[in-house]
Amino acid sequence: MSNKNLLKLIIFIAIVARFVALDYAPPHLSNDEIGAAYAAYSISKTSKDASGEFLPVLWKSHGGYGSPLAVYIPMISIIIMGNSDFAVRLPSAILGSLTIILLGFLVKELTKNSNLALTSSFLLAISPWHFSASRWALESNYALFFVVLGIFLFFFGINRNRFWLVVLSFISFAFSIYSYYTEWILTPLIILALLFRYNRFFLERKARSFLVFLFFLILLVPICLSFVRTFNSSRAVSELITKDVAVSRLLVEEKNSLGKLQVVLRAIFDKYSSYLSLDYLFFYGADILPKENPYQFGFFLFPFFIPFIYGLFRLKTFYSRNSDLVYLLLFISPLIASFTEGSLNNWRSLPELLPVALISGVGVLSIWSVVKEKLFIKVFVFVLLLINFFYFFLIYFRHFPLQKAVNYQYGFKQIALFINGHYNEYEKIVIDRRFGDKNYYYIGVPSSYIPFYTSLDPHKVQNAKFLTNGIAFDKYEFRDINWESEKIRNGYLYVLPYDIVPDPKYGLNLVYEIRLPNWQPAFRLYVKED
Repeated sequence: MSNKNLLKLIIFIAIVARFVALDYAPPHLSNDEIGAAYAAYSISKTSKDASGEFLPVLWKSHGGYGSPLAVYIPMISIIIMGNSDFAVRLPSAILGSLTIILLGFLVKELTKNSNLALTSSFLLAISPWHFSASRWALESNYALFFVVLGIFLFFFGINRNRFWLVVLSFISFAFSIYSYYTEWILTPLIILALLFRYNRFFLERKARSFLVFLFFLILLVPICLSFVRTFNSSRAVSELITKDVAVSRLLVEEKNSLGKLQVVLRAIFDKYSSYLSLDYLFFYGADILPKENPYQFGFFLFPFFIPFIYGLFRLKTFYSRNSDLVYLLLFISPLIASFTEGSLNNWRSLPELLPVALISGVGVLSIWSVVKEKLFIKVFVFVLLLINFFYFFLIYFRHFPLQKAVNYQYGFKQIALFINGHYNEYEKIVIDRRFGDKNYYYIGVPSSYIPFYTSLDPHKVQNAKFLTNGIAFDKYEFRDINWESEKIRNGYLYVLPYDIVPDPKYGLNLVYEIRLPNWQPAFRLYVKED
């Protein structure tokens, strides 16, 4: 089998693997996934999201407002296939797979080198983080697709002098901004770079170019107006680095403006350098296993860190006049994520996949051309990659669901499935929002999981009542249960984290237990019986 055919086969296998067991790995819809999924379901039934907003642009999510395409893209598959994990994640798997193919077309357009195009697609196809991102209903994955599509259409149109393709590229860029907050700044920076690099093309078509830019700005009017209206609750504002606990503490301690500026700039630089570190990109960034596990994965498999370094110096050989664009993408892709609070965030830094794949592809092809006559080295490299690749698959489909299930609020879906078969048996269902264990409880969002998996009438959720410690709709109450003040009643179902065991004096009997994939208990369901 030729090298080309082997690469095509691996790319095909990696793409197919993105669709296998979507409802098993990741082991449960995450907090953000279920928020968007329920909003999509609610809008599909009532034209309103869970808060009652009619066809929202920015929809109300947990702790802020989510981007529009996070809802409207999966809504299509939810309408067709119903409320399921597979339906929610299918669009991301499709767009992730198309991104791999588009990247190859983009590289071919920029370099006219089909071997480099295949190599770059191959790297993205077997990237642990892109593989993972394609299996989540991940809005940043949607955005990455539209960014790559926009850049490809731009060069495809420029190289063939077809202005209508450039128009399509601007539409794709607009879609990327509607997909995820990072692209609100990243995409305009890419557009400015392209306009600066190819200003002659647009100056020769001043009238049409002006109309295209105006059209692009008009496309952004709805999201800009929605952002202004929801400004105080927007994630683009609430997650700035100044809101970080450590940074805010230092800002309080600093007395002068220059000192405060230095604190913020140092925090941004530290985070920016971490996002670009080889450790993050090739050794631990994917965050698939618990942090204490020594066998981690980066955005790309670790053997590719050497080709990445080599590719940085060889880029101009292959990309000629477009190498400056690749360097620019590497420079700006982690920039926006560096301005946000919290630990390193893989969703926000997902655009790094694009330049790192392009640069590493150059390094791989350059090194391969040097050792192509040395069979021993080729076999050694291939075996090393094969072992690394299949080890990742073993971790992802075996250990990841077992070790990370609790991080994904595992159990709320299973509670909903139990309720589906016993709904009419209970007068009221009280669900404690906590999950995890008593050493560190998390606060979950069962108020989204339960109505989604039970296909509850969205009108009931839209008319929810807010409690002092939770929310209530239909016969459900989602709140922390205080046993000292709780009035235990017959016909009530109580859903609790596994290690909150009610005192026998309350007369509650265990009716069902939900376990994690590793068979550790997660939730217990109780009912009072005389």
